[in-house]
Amino acid sequence: MGEFHYVTFGEVVLRLLAAGGFAFIIGLEREIKQKSFGLRTHMLLSIGTAAFVLLLMELTMDMNRTNGAINIDPARVIEGIIAGISFLGAGSIIRSDDEIKGATTGGGIWVLGGIGLACGLGLYLHAALITALILLIVVALQPLDRWLAAKVKDRNGDK
Repeated sequence: MGEFHYVTFGEVVLRLLAAGGFAFIIGLEREIKQKSFGLRTHMLLSIGTAAFVLLLMELTMDMNRTNGAINIDPARVIEGIIAGISFLGAGSIIRSDDEIKGATTGGGIWVLGGIGLACGLGLYLHAALITALILLIVVALQPLDRWLAAKVKDRNGDK
């Protein structure tokens, strides 16, 4: 088994499980609504993001230990992770005729990366807040969204 320099093995397990757990909550909501990106996809993306962050931290610590000062920009690695997740999120958006479907799923996939990053960095409170806000948006605001859509439809139908 590898040696951990930055965090203990128990902390690695906790961070990965937290990423999976928070993503489970969001993925369950998406699964219940039978969306294209469901429970397992959400969990895999969040755990994957957390894992890449943990690996980045380990690599940086190992290189600093063996080579002295190192010039790694963690923001660039994080940028690459988010770009990859964004690609998957964009793939969930479909345009047919005058209708666009999957934009909420795509946005949710993108912000899911924030949960994985937060968990990978051990920022559990941040991850919990991001999860709560996502649920507020996709669950609690749905009735308002439907009401507004009906109002717009009524207004356009009167013309």
